[in-house]
Amino acid sequence: MSNGEPSGESKPVWPWVLLGCGVVAVLAVPFIAIVAAIAIPSLLAARRSSLETNAVGSCRAYASAQVMYKRNDWDKDGTLEYASPYTLLHSQADDTGQPIQLIDAAFAAAQGPTGVPKHGYLYQDMATIDGQKIDWINDYGLCGLPAQYGRTGYRTVMVGTNGTVYGSDQGPGGTFVTDYPAQNPSGSNWIVTE
Repeated sequence: MSNGEPSGESKPVWPWVLLGCGVVAVLAVPFIAIVAAIAIPSLLAARRSSLETNAVGSCRAYASAQVMYKRNDWDKDGTLEYASPYTLLHSQADDTGQPIQLIDAAFAAAQGPTGVPKHGYLYQDMATIDGQKIDWINDYGLCGLPAQYGRTGYRTVMVGTNGTVYGSDQGPGGTFVTDYPAQNPSGSNWIVTE
């Protein structure tokens, strides 16, 4: 009716009563579970990807720090050489006795299997290049390994004197790579990281 009087039709009250009784909460639980089932794996994958990206960045920082380190004869032996162990890139004292800090303390603390992970990764100097002991005057090498495979990353990363960072999924039993391939490792299970 257009005169403002009630039309005689009654509106159902039950949806509002049910809403007031907590039906919304019951309906929301499956919705939240569905969203969580979709979102949580995506968030974890994004976190792993971010940690792997940080590991690649740490390898690049290491390569840059090694180049800077070699510009100075830190131990005054008349030979310009790369830092070994890599923690010298943080702790080596300058002429005033202060640490040079070419890498940050967290990176230096992430050394070896008993280190404190930096962004989920541990790092270790490589020992050889194609089976030959590294000559730290001319070369360097570093390997980064996920501290908890699958949780903090899948890819082991490595960098050598050419500065290219390579990554490879070594599986849950992966260990630090100690021998840097003399030839370009691409084409094996190692890929150039971006």
